[in-house]
Amino acid sequence: MTDNNRIKKDLKAHLENTFRKIKSHDGWDLLDIPNLSENELLSTAKNYGLENDSQTRAFCKFIAMGTNFASLDFQSRLQEIPDLVNSIKDLISKFEQEIKEFSDIANFFSTLIHSFIKLVINTKHNLKMALPHLEEATIHMKVMSEALRPESADELSQEDMVDIDLALSNMSNGIAKLLEHSKSSRNESIVLDGKISNLKENIENKITVVENRIGFGNLLPKVGASLGMVSGASATTAAVESIAFGGTGVLVLGGLSFPPLGAILLGASVGALGVGSLLLLMIKLWEKHQYKALEYLKLILDKLNNLNSANLSFMGYMNKSEENAYKILNDMEFFKRNVKNSSTRYRKINAAISSKALESTNEIIKTIYQIDQIDLSNWCNHHIELFSLENN
Repeated sequence: MTDNNRIKKDLKAHLENTFRKIKSHDGWDLLDIPNLSENELLSTAKNYGLENDSQTRAFCKFIAMGTNFASLDFQSRLQEIPDLVNSIKDLISKFEQEIKEFSDIANFFSTLIHSFIKLVINTKHNLKMALPHLEEATIHMKVMSEALRPESADELSQEDMVDIDLALSNMSNGIAKLLEHSKSSRNESIVLDGKISNLKENIENKITVVENRIGFGNLLPKVGASLGMVSGASATTAAVESIAFGGTGVLVLGGLSFPPLGAILLGASVGALGVGSLLLLMIKLWEKHQYKALEYLKLILDKLNNLNSANLSFMGYMNKSEENAYKILNDMEFFKRNVKNSSTRYRKINAAISSKALESTNEIIKTIYQIDQIDLSNWCNHHIELFSLENN
């Protein structure tokens, strides 16, 4: 099933479920319909920073048209039907558009998870491939420390120098490979961090908009119907479904077409009866959409924060590994420049540097084993449901 078909099916199911709740009254207050102007609604929405939110603007337009529609005579109502129908279509279209955006967010989040899994798996492999070179390097460092014999006043022998040169060469190769892998993985982790931060900002902005919509909706007058209005709700629900999802019996007025003729005319002819049910139906759909959207966005944000923490922890390992590698290479450069100096002072310094390099290498080896222990099972088994108004 395509995303568009799934979204339409979900919206249709929710319309039918909302109608059942209206018919049973389900604890809702049903009041007379006040006449609300679009400008008044938009002015209130502006106080919540929603003046540029297309869904809120569509909602305000529909509410204003619907409440005004109920006060018109039959002839005027008939002329206003195309605009009312289009306002319903526009509002539902905004729902569909936002649900599609939520699906895109969920899919992109899954892409970020796969990127993290791939990054960690590749890094584990590359560092484990470098591990034998590092373990070999520790042997060479021990050889250097022994050759230096800081307690001895004798100059280094030719054999000592050969051992030291060999040790330095093998150490440099192993550390250079490790540094290359560490830098590459750290850079990938930084790129991933940027993508996570951008998605977090996007979701947080959407959460703010949805929370503001809820606040705006709570301030609206309770637009509903008298108890008698509910009798027209079934036909109204059929009309909304047909408007949004297609149907038969198309009526053409002023070059505009809208289905179905029978249900729409019924709602128009009985005045507040059909329109009240229509308003109640669409308002409840809008309210449900906001609360479900808020719940869904917070769920993804929570999971995204977990991914962010995991990536930052991984980045910390890479930083530590890279820092130790740089430290070793820097020490080795100092060592090369001064290794032939036979003074007691420099022999002690070189011996200390060799011991320090050995400690740094062991730290790198320890970090590699820690990285290898990173558990990816939860991320590999990760699954997030696509947004649905009817999900519990």
